[in-house]
Amino acid sequence: MAHYTPDVDYIEHAAGTMKGREQVRDWIRRTMTTFPGSHMVAFPSLWHVIDEERGRVICELDNPMRDPGDGTVISATNISIISYAGDGLWHRQEDVYNPLRFLKAGMAWCRKARELGTLDDAAADWMRRYGGDR
Repeated sequence: MAHYTPDVDYIEHAAGTMKGREQVRDWIRRTMTTFPGSHMVAFPSLWHVIDEERGRVICELDNPMRDPGDGTVISATNISIISYAGDGLWHRQEDVYNPLRFLKAGMAWCRKARELGTLDDAAADWMRRYGGDR
């Protein structure tokens, strides 16, 4: 969180806009400790563009999920637009993605894990909640 300004704006199209480090930290903590975020193992950049004139970095991030047990790689991507404030700090981040792609990836992971006998309780609950048991 120290890489954001204290008054950072974090725009997350599915979750809304968070203002300030504390709101961003709370949202990230909730998101990354519950399925499917809790099963994402890395966030590699697939490509990036540096817009020096506007002080922005635009990148596509992959969100691969942990191996369900047979080496299968299941992921979804998002575009992040991050605006620089100076002094090593960022004052705005916007994440753009299709939530249905993340839903589809989460369901694919759950189905594969269920098939392999590695589906944990948190993922099974999420799967039931979003209709994956049908």
